[in-house]
Amino acid sequence: MFFGKKYKDEIIELKKQNKNLQKKLDLANARIGGFKAANNRYRKDNSELSKINLLLQNEINATKHLTEQNEELRKITSELNSEKIRINSELTSRVKELSQSKKEIDTIKIENQSNKEKIIKLQGIVDNLNKLINTKMRDKVSMQELKNYCEGGKK
Repeated sequence: MFFGKKYKDEIIELKKQNKNLQKKLDLANARIGGFKAANNRYRKDNSELSKINLLLQNEINATKHLTEQNEELRKITSELNSEKIRINSELTSRVKELSQSKKEIDTIKIENQSNKEKIIKLQGIVDNLNKLINTKMRDKVSMQELKNYCEGGKK
């Protein structure tokens, strides 16, 4: 019986150890369950972060593309501004030329008007001379009087 008691005590001791180990195993399993849950949350968070990272990368690429386009627009704007300055300079020169030409035309118009007035005046003198010649020829006036009339403008 001594052996039976020894085995029985050993079995009881092993059962106690088994219970303690089972508690430790249950605690370890609970901790593993907690770790699994946390791991699943981390996976979900990581998945969300990956999506956000992809969106951010897309935004970065779009920003790079817009920056390149903006640089192209700056170059084009610079070229257009240079062309605008050149055209404005050319137009300013042409306006000055046209202004000078207009002044010359106005001067010519004034001279033409003055010449027209002189022509009208001279035509009047010629008409008067013709009348005088016709009258004087009838009166047989001397050429000297005609000459005096032309030079002095009087009879």
